[in-house]
Amino acid sequence: MVRNVALLDKLWGRNKKGQTEKEGILGTVTKILGVREDSIKAIVKATLVVLSLASAHYSGFMTQVPFEMLSIVAVDFLSAFISVFVFYFLMSYTIARVFAFAISQFYFSFFHAIAAFALRLRRHWPLRFNRSAPKIYKESMVYEKVLYWVVFAIGVYLVFNFSYLKVKYSEISKVVWFLGGSMVVALVLKAGFLARSPVVVIKRLFDRKRIAYRRQLLNAFIYFLTGISLAFSYYLGIVRFDKIMEEDAVYISSEKFKGMANVLIKSGDSFLLIDKDAEFETFFYVSDKFSVRLRDTERKEDKQLEEG
Repeated sequence: MVRNVALLDKLWGRNKKGQTEKEGILGTVTKILGVREDSIKAIVKATLVVLSLASAHYSGFMTQVPFEMLSIVAVDFLSAFISVFVFYFLMSYTIARVFAFAISQFYFSFFHAIAAFALRLRRHWPLRFNRSAPKIYKESMVYEKVLYWVVFAIGVYLVFNFSYLKVKYSEISKVVWFLGGSMVVALVLKAGFLARSPVVVIKRLFDRKRIAYRRQLLNAFIYFLTGISLAFSYYLGIVRFDKIMEEDAVYISSEKFKGMANVLIKSGDSFLLIDKDAEFETFFYVSDKFSVRLRDTERKEDKQLEEG
């Protein structure tokens, strides 16, 4: 353990007093890139967060694959699955930004036209329209950004849900709703509502002198939100698997497989397929070298129990 600490201190260029020196890998990188050490640390932390969420999402997806097949395909499709997730998210992000910009500019132009019309009326009725025109103009400037971000957030959710997930809230189990509600309640109680009344907590939160209290509360929220994000990402992996299962099968023709099947993941010349129209749902791992077939009898029995 002592050796590991010494190695990390040498790697990040720290002396015995804990102060950061200009030597070490971090100092060399900052000199080459010409950026601050805080910026590099922030990028590294953000990268680790994204990789953690992507790994949780992939784990949720792979829990729906039989364990016998999982041991074969888990590592091969990891990068391909994360790439597909990033593609759909960036596509949703881009489409949402386009629609948010168009709608916000339409709102801006519409209310500016109304403001110009009110300015015209003020010339004839100065007492009546003296304040309305400037007020409309100022509000249009303020609410333009608000409208943009609201439309952007809703647009990302709608496009991403339609193209990648298709969450059906009516089919979400009661256990998921219960766990989700428990997390929300726990997040609210993190502010200390059990120890003090809500009025006192809110006053302390907005008190400018309570800087340490806000920092402590922020750290607690960040820690808790990280756990919620991982759990939510894991659950969305299961939802992604269910969406692919509900899609129509496609015809696939290769040296190792010919027939109708649903493509779960593709990486290069390798495929993870499932034939859900057979008597038992059958998973296929097909590559240019070999293929593996596995019948999942347990999934078929579970479906019969749910229908019965």
